[in-house]
Parts: sequence; C-alpha cells; structure tokens
Amino acid sequence: MVRVLVEAGFMREEGEGIPRMYDETERVFLKPPVFQERDGTFRVTLFNTPIFEGVGPEWQRIVDELPLKRSQKRVLLLRPAGFTNKDYRELNPWMSRDQAYREILEMVDVRILLPPEKAGRGARYRLAPEVIEIKRWLEARIQSLRPFLAKHEFLKKCRLSHDVQRSALPRRRRTPAAR
Repeated sequence: MVRVLVEAGFMREEGEGIPRMYDETERVFLKPPVFQERDGTFRVTLFNTPIFEGVGPEWQRIVDELPLKRSQKRVLLLRPAGFTNKDYRELNPWMSRDQAYREILEMVDVRILLPPEKAGRGARYRLAPEVIEIKRWLEARIQSLRPFLAKHEFLKKCRLSHDVQRSALPRRRRTPAAR
C-alpha cells in the first residue's frame, strides 16, 4: 500500500513522516506532536502553539531573522533577560559544555550578546544594548500599528496617511530651497 501511495505522489517514502514532523515543529518553535494508538487507530496531534510563552511575536520575528542556529535562537527566545552556559545546555540538552560555550561566543562575536562581566563558572550573558534597543523600538511601533492592521488586510502608504490623525504625524519643515 505504501508503494502505491509513493508512486501516486501522495507520500514520499516510508519512515520519513514522523521524523519530518519533529523537525518541522522544532524549526518553527512549536510544541512537538503527540502520538496516540488506541483501539486499532493511530492519532497524531499537531499543536499550533509556540513553545515560548510570554514572548511577543515581534521579538520572535527579530530572532527568527537573525543568522543563528536553532539552539541559539531557542535561548534568545526563552531567556531574553540573560543566561548562563548551564541554562543554554538545559535548553539544548544534546549539547556539551564546550559546544554551548562556542555557540555563545559566536553570538558575542557578532555583538548580539555582551561578554560576561565575570568569566568562569556562572558567567552570565546578556543581550547587547543595540539589540535591546531594536527590540524595544520594534515592539513599540508594532503595538501602535496593530489596530490598523486588524482593520485592513494590507498596509499601503495612501491608506495609512488617511487613517492616521494628522496631529500624530511629524511636520516636515520646508527648507528655503524647497519654497
């Protein structure tokens, strides 16, 4: 039966689906699937809820766009206030202490994280001020656009200029050359 489904194009290969479900849910930071077998039936439950609670979608988008590994993104989403090597390994349990240290240093090298104030055991890594500022700036802008985006499917310059109160827009000064 599997061979017929493969040849008909309904599935790829036997034994590929379950690992792919795990890979895809991990890739987009969703809860892993739940498998149940009862009374001769097999049931798979896929969740649409992220594994990160309390993380805003804006911060999640920022982290998602960073050129980092999944393990690095995971720690930035779950511990945005700061973390230690031990925290990093708890979030990425397959990783050795040395590998975690190398991945943390990669984020320090590209200035996503600040170097720790004290080196050695218990060293705490925090987001760089520039990253914190980007996070705050974006979260503030998105909050003010949410009501508009809830009403409109697309964001267009002409529509936005009509819907935003004139007093909320900054006034442009005309230079003497422009007059």
